[in-house]
Amino acid sequence: MTESVKPNEEIKISAAILALSEPYLKKYSKPHQVQGVITLTIAAWNLSLVTGKEQAHLERLLRDGPLAGWCGEDVASVLNVVDTLVEHKRRDYPEVHEFILKHDLSYVDGTITLTVGTAPMLPERLASSA
Repeated sequence: MTESVKPNEEIKISAAILALSEPYLKKYSKPHQVQGVITLTIAAWNLSLVTGKEQAHLERLLRDGPLAGWCGEDVASVLNVVDTLVEHKRRDYPEVHEFILKHDLSYVDGTITLTVGTAPMLPERLASSA
């Protein structure tokens, strides 16, 4: 299990994404599956930083975009995984308030290398999400 980050303890967000993804990466290890797991984890990370209407809107974009055309049961399964990842991010990394804007993923011989580009939440948004 991933340990929670203590206040003022700096973390590497890419390592946090890999830690959150770990249970799913054990099950899904083909390159396209790894890409999907990491992409969903990043989406969940960003979703964890918004609340209410914004979160519902972003979930709808996910459902109507990449998941469009999937059967209802599969969409529900993916959204359940996203919800679980959101909960785990909020539990394990509650003090980290940076959106992931881009990422670069390499998966060679079973080794995952992930780099992320982030931006901090604006102070007024940070206050409203508390």
